[in-house]
Amino acid sequence: ETKNLMLTSLNVHRLLITSVMLAAKFHDDLFYNNAYYSKLGGLSLVELNLLESDLLHQLDFSLFVKETAYGKYSMQLQNYVFFLEVQPSLPVPATHHAYAYPSVSIQEQ
Repeated sequence: ETKNLMLTSLNVHRLLITSVMLAAKFHDDLFYNNAYYSKLGGLSLVELNLLESDLLHQLDFSLFVKETAYGKYSMQLQNYVFFLEVQPSLPVPATHHAYAYPSVSIQEQ
C-alpha cells in the first residue's frame, strides 16, 4: 500500500524533526523527550505530539526498515546530492505553491 504525503518547503522540517525523534526512540535506550525535540525544531509540544502520532499511524507503527529499502533510498539520496553538486545553477521554479511540488510516496517493498 502506498501512502502519499505532500512535501513542501513549509513542512519538510516537521517531517524531518519527527522522523529523527522517532528514529532515536526506536534505536536508542536513552533519548531526549518530546519537549527537547519541539524546542529543537521550533514547534510547540502539542504540535510535535500530534505529528508523532500521525506519522506512527501513517507508518502503521512499523518503524523497521529493510536493508534493501534502506539501500535503495540511500542511493537515490546520494544521486540527488551528486546532481545538485554538478548542477548548482539550476533555475528555481517561478511558483512555490504546494500544488507545484510532486507528492512523495512512502512505500514498503
